Amino acid sequence: MSFDGELATLRRQVEKFQNLNASAREQLERVSKENSTLTDDNNFLRKKNYSLQQEIANHHNEYARIESELYQQGQEVEGLKKKNDDVLKNTQEIEQNLRKETQAFEKDQAEWQMRESELVGQIKSLQETLNALSQQNEFSKRKSGNTSSNDEDSPPPSPSSPTSPTVGSPTSYHTAVREVKIAKRTIKELERRVNDLVTEMGNVDSLHTNSMATNKNHIAKIHHLENELDQVKHMNQTLMEDSERYQLLLHEKTMRGEFVLTHVMQTNLTNQNSKSTQDNASANTKFISVDLEAELHRAMNEVNDGNDHTIIEKLQDEIKLLKDSNKSLSLYIQKILNRIMEAKGFEEILAKDWSAKQETPLTLPKSSLILL
Repeated sequence: MSFDGELATLRRQVEKFQNLNASAREQLERVSKENSTLTDDNNFLRKKNYSLQQEIANHHNEYARIESELYQQGQEVEGLKKKNDDVLKNTQEIEQNLRKETQAFEKDQAEWQMRESELVGQIKSLQETLNALSQQNEFSKRKSGNTSSNDEDSPPPSPSSPTSPTVGSPTSYHTAVREVKIAKRTIKELERRVNDLVTEMGNVDSLHTNSMATNKNHIAKIHHLENELDQVKHMNQTLMEDSERYQLLLHEKTMRGEFVLTHVMQTNLTNQNSKSTQDNASANTKFISVDLEAELHRAMNEVNDGNDHTIIEKLQDEIKLLKDSNKSLSLYIQKILNRIMEAKGFEEILAKDWSAKQETPLTLPKSSLILL
């Protein structure tokens, strides 16, 4: 009887262990399904990571292009600064020459006014002399006509009185006429020179105005280019810092062995099958994760199989690593996308079909969101 009781007890214990083993195997199957789900999530994130790396490569190419443009703009700014300096020097020289010419013109104008007043006085005196000489000539002619009829009654004329007007009057008259013509020509020449100086001053003023307007345009263009250069440098620095942090995170994850990017795993992904599998497994993942650790702990204490114990530990460690990887990657990817979207003018850098991507934002699988 005692043997039968012990045998029954052993059978009950064996059945109990078999049930525990079956439950443990069911838990292992669930864990394997969860592992496959997490693997699909990880592959999905790896694919997104690869696409982001491609975008980062495009960003680096864009940075190189922007830097070349910045260098060209810097060269243009330097050229404009040199032109501005040359224009300022030319403007200063023109102003100095204008002041000197203005002073010389004013001095010449005062001298020519004095000379003109002197010539006008000479012309008046010559005209008075001409009038006096003409009156003397008329008087001498009338007197000579009267003397021809009255030679017998009148006394002989003195030799000095008739000769002085007849001899001196033609020479004085021609000299006065010649001096008047010379004075008129001199006055016309002075007027022509005054007009030329006025025209030259007008040209100098217009040239000075044009140079000042060109200088203002150059200064405005230089300020605009400097502001644009500062904005692009700030944007470039921000994006480079984000890229460096992202590369550092990838390096740390790769060195810890949490995930390794391989082209084989990326090319073998099938989006439709992975999404359907994730949707079917996401309903059971939340409930499995609640009491998974307790059941695994009991199974490890009751089952004496060393292989199962090792598999459970590996799966538990892998689940923990996958959770951390999914959480860190999802947060950092969202941060990178937000920073890129906040930067104005860089929406077209993300991809050629950015409008389609903007309508369908990045969404992680449901199972990864539940695990996070």
